[in-house]
Amino acid sequence: MFKPYIEIIKLLLEKNSFVKTKDLQRYLENQGLLTKSYHSNRRLLQKYLENLEYEGYIIRKYEKLKGRKSQEWKINPKSFPKIIGISEKELISLLIATSFMPDDYKQLSFLSDIENIINRTAFEIDEEKREIIESSFKYVPEFHEKFSKINPYLLDKIFKGVFNKTYLKVFYKEKWKEIVPIKIFLYQGILYIAGVDEENRLKNLKFSCITNIIETNKKGTEFFIKKYRKLNFGFEDEKPFIFAVDIPKWYLNCENIQTTKLLNTQFYAEENGEYIKVYLIGYTGWRFPSRMFVPHIEKMHKPDKNILEVAKRLKKQIKEIDENISFSLKENLKRFNEFLDNFEYYLEQRKKLLKEI
Repeated sequence: MFKPYIEIIKLLLEKNSFVKTKDLQRYLENQGLLTKSYHSNRRLLQKYLENLEYEGYIIRKYEKLKGRKSQEWKINPKSFPKIIGISEKELISLLIATSFMPDDYKQLSFLSDIENIINRTAFEIDEEKREIIESSFKYVPEFHEKFSKINPYLLDKIFKGVFNKTYLKVFYKEKWKEIVPIKIFLYQGILYIAGVDEENRLKNLKFSCITNIIETNKKGTEFFIKKYRKLNFGFEDEKPFIFAVDIPKWYLNCENIQTTKLLNTQFYAEENGEYIKVYLIGYTGWRFPSRMFVPHIEKMHKPDKNILEVAKRLKKQIKEIDENISFSLKENLKRFNEFLDNFEYYLEQRKKLLKEI
């Protein structure tokens, strides 16, 4: 007796849209659940549908029908929120999250699938609410943020490699390389692929420099995949070091010192007279010095015993920022001085820029 009800619900869940009464009748007849004459079957089906509607499991499309138009039915999402997999509140959260994505990347295949998820849900966000979401939550790009057009065909192959943990033959800067892709980074608007090469070394490849990919069935070494998957984005010439900077108290404004991250690689902050002393991780290489040009940094503190003592107390937290950090004073001073050399080069470059105006 319950079988027809179950099959109606199963079909409507699968379709997740309005289905005509005549199509439901044909489906149940094909299942052998309606075996009488056409009119008898229709009356019996109407009884099933009205019972399901009364219990709140399904809803009808038309309150009043004119002429010979067929009624249409679909699942009532309020009765099956978990089966459908997303509630109205969750759907709104998803739309807000996509609003914070860079506009240039919203059309990528792996992000545009979010629109398919939204369309498959039984909930419908009214136009006014959707307009509020789209206009009230906005991602603001950095001034120096770039965007490079992405080949979705190649990106899909990268995704497969990440999930299958298999090597890809990648034509990169006019040379073939073999890597197992393990992470995809978005840095300053550009995609980078982190992968393990055949000698189990970590490599970062700029996606726009990849022009061809050949898939293979060759599996990567699980140990190195797990090891490198924990790492954050960086280039080969970048080595982390621990130091501190002073920031004026007014910079906090309405924020709390204990719950606010003032700089991206910060691991601790404390009041230091009229300043806030921020303990953070810096890097050698060309990227990090440019971050020190922000106007609110008043003073830099080179690595010393006190700074490293604070760092050692927060070792676990620091390792989550960068696993390759050293707690040796000698090594931190060496890397800090490398950073200063690059910082001085950037300063001279900016001075030259001003003189030539």
